Amino acid sequence: MDRNKWMALVLFVAHFASLSCMGNNRVCKCDIKTKKLNRPTENKCHFTTVTMTGDDCGDYVCFIKQKNALQKGKFLSIEDTNHDPHLRIVKSFFNEPRTLCVNGGPNPNRIIYLYKGSCPECATRDLNCTLFPKGDPCKGTVDENREYCQRFKGMRGNAFYFFNIQTNGSSNCYICKNRGMRPVQEISENPFTDQGPDPAEAAKFMNNLDSYLTKMNESSALVSIGATKGIMVKQDELEIDEIGGVSVGYGCGENNDLLIADDEKDLSTCAGSVLISKEAFQDAYIRNATVPFAGIFRFNNMDKDELNSGVLLNQVIAIDMGTAITNLSDRIKLNFRSGTEEGIPSCRSWNGEGSLPNWTENGCDTIVSGDNVSCQCSHLTFFAVIMSPLHNPTISAADLKSLNYITYIGCGLSIFFLGIAFFMHFVMRRTKASKSKEILIQLMIALFLLNLSFLTNELVANLHSTWSCQAMAAFMHYSMLVTFTWFAMNALHLWLNFYYGGNISIQRYILKVSVTAWAIPIVLVVTLLILGKYGQIAIASEEHKTTMCWMTDEEIQYIINITYYAVVFLFTFSTLIVLLSWLYLTKTSREENVRIGGSSAGICSVFGLCSALGVTWGFAFFAHGVLRLPSYYIFTILNSFQGFFLFLYYYKTSEMVHEVESSGSSSQNMTDVTE
Repeated sequence: MDRNKWMALVLFVAHFASLSCMGNNRVCKCDIKTKKLNRPTENKCHFTTVTMTGDDCGDYVCFIKQKNALQKGKFLSIEDTNHDPHLRIVKSFFNEPRTLCVNGGPNPNRIIYLYKGSCPECATRDLNCTLFPKGDPCKGTVDENREYCQRFKGMRGNAFYFFNIQTNGSSNCYICKNRGMRPVQEISENPFTDQGPDPAEAAKFMNNLDSYLTKMNESSALVSIGATKGIMVKQDELEIDEIGGVSVGYGCGENNDLLIADDEKDLSTCAGSVLISKEAFQDAYIRNATVPFAGIFRFNNMDKDELNSGVLLNQVIAIDMGTAITNLSDRIKLNFRSGTEEGIPSCRSWNGEGSLPNWTENGCDTIVSGDNVSCQCSHLTFFAVIMSPLHNPTISAADLKSLNYITYIGCGLSIFFLGIAFFMHFVMRRTKASKSKEILIQLMIALFLLNLSFLTNELVANLHSTWSCQAMAAFMHYSMLVTFTWFAMNALHLWLNFYYGGNISIQRYILKVSVTAWAIPIVLVVTLLILGKYGQIAIASEEHKTTMCWMTDEEIQYIINITYYAVVFLFTFSTLIVLLSWLYLTKTSREENVRIGGSSAGICSVFGLCSALGVTWGFAFFAHGVLRLPSYYIFTILNSFQGFFLFLYYYKTSEMVHEVESSGSSSQNMTDVTE
């Protein structure tokens, strides 16, 4: 039997009014010239064609001739594939139940009927009928006829249900699912250098992406612009309810292919994937006067930005649809694999403005599951995953600004009051200073240098002089290590005071302590300077860029600085605990002793001791988790004002010594311990 002749008779649809398919048996007449539906004059429409499409006329369906109907994407089509006839119906047509019937006559006279709803009396008409429910008539059956599904290139198959009409009149329903295919067409250009486009060139390229539509003869294309590759897909000549989402995978298989799939789950073996939602395509369809399309490109030469951020795998994904797409409820999804890279991932976007990316979190949520990082974003632009160091996560621009203000104000006040203390000590001093005062003054000198180097650091960094920045970084690092060392020397002095009963008899005691404190840090700083570990770095925030001169090797920085201070902190903190315990036990036994809990002088002395021993720097150890930001503020406030607190301590202890000398008292109290 000639199958083409079998398909020469095309279906028309009848639907019976309301509750029954009997009664008013109206049909639609197919007018090929006008493609309009007229009042019925006959009960069959005959066309000598293999491929036909249909239009809905309310309760009825009428098929009309259409060239290349399969690729045009009309909501109904029927064709002969040299194996079995197939009926192709757009998914949205099954928003309500449909009954598909085939008459039992000879093949040349066979007619296919499609009824809206059910038809309980159709069986009496010698029809082989199947009632397909609302929603998914195929009930999840996928790729039953792979040979036929291969005829669908690009993104067409997932918009339709397919019905394979058997010789006996029965019909099987299935879906053609694209499980991962290469783009149909290839477009190659090289408008950039071998290194690929810089960020500004990449942004310009993405803004002009619609110019490649005229070069696309198929629904998908692999676009190569030098070393940069991407995929463009279009869904042309489809109605808005026929448009679906698009999933693109990159780094797939041994050849690192770029693949297109209907379901992102079919791209799970790829290095990464992008899902552009149906909502995004429909928005592009409404807003864009041309064909709805999407371009997805992966740039590997944009890892440098204004903040020197760490970009996961040095990959930046750019998505454009020829129009502004924002505020999506069904968000764009980008999946990355972090692999062995360490850090805290954060999904960021860049709007393409400026010569370097300025990554922000606006409109993107980050979901981490194992080594998979999923970004869900409500808009289209450039995307990347920024890896913040585990030990130094970025903070918000507002918090960074506040901390900077506190630091500069505190350091400025500290320098001012430390200067007053120096004036009091070197100019107004009427008696020889005690050993404790000599040690305290040298600590104040080290802290003065540290504050001064911090305030001038950014100015030197902005000079963009390598040697100047290295010298500034080395000087500030030396000042910090010297300050830490004098914290330890203060604690050592207190222990020696206990041991010698307040009368240390070591020859040239102050000289030995001073040489040790000022010389030990020199060895470390000179070694790091020779190794080239000093230079310019960027302080990361969400939006702003702050540069300073400091150690460029984070690992060595944390090993040296944290280890150095940790040893000092254990020594000074244990000293403070022992001292306060001793004072607490002796305060009630001596009436003339300063009452630590009730005297302002006692409170000042205790707080001054904490500053002199550097205990306040220990808040840096709490900069983790939910305590990270509060510890930053406490640490910044206490340590930037440390010079001011030391001035108060110096003044109060000097006043207490003067009062003791005037009264002639020899009682051991807070002053005795700290002097």
